[in-house]
Amino acid sequence: MTANIIAIAVIAWIGQIILGWYQLKSFNHALALLSEKGQVGIGRSGGGFRSRVLIAIAVDEKSKITAAIIMTGITIFARPKALLEVYGLSVTDLEPARIFPTNQPKREALTLAITPKI
Repeated sequence: MTANIIAIAVIAWIGQIILGWYQLKSFNHALALLSEKGQVGIGRSGGGFRSRVLIAIAVDEKSKITAAIIMTGITIFARPKALLEVYGLSVTDLEPARIFPTNQPKREALTLAITPKI
């Protein structure tokens, strides 16, 4: 009985490692595509038992957003998706509260993504 429980735990652990690796590979691929379209800014929010949000944007030399992705969820099944709402907007004029009026974690992640880092 104990051996069965240990075997199930080990199989679940290995499955989590494999799926986590796949998630990271998928995000890194999306990030590489973003970096070809301009300077990249990344913001994240959430954590713990709340849904985590990660937003990455590509900005050209005119401060226009050329591409953006969002990854949201609490599991290893979250995958990057295009964030079409911000394409073509100027970073200086962008108001996260207008893009995500009812979603605080997404507002926070977008605010961090558009904030210049030194």
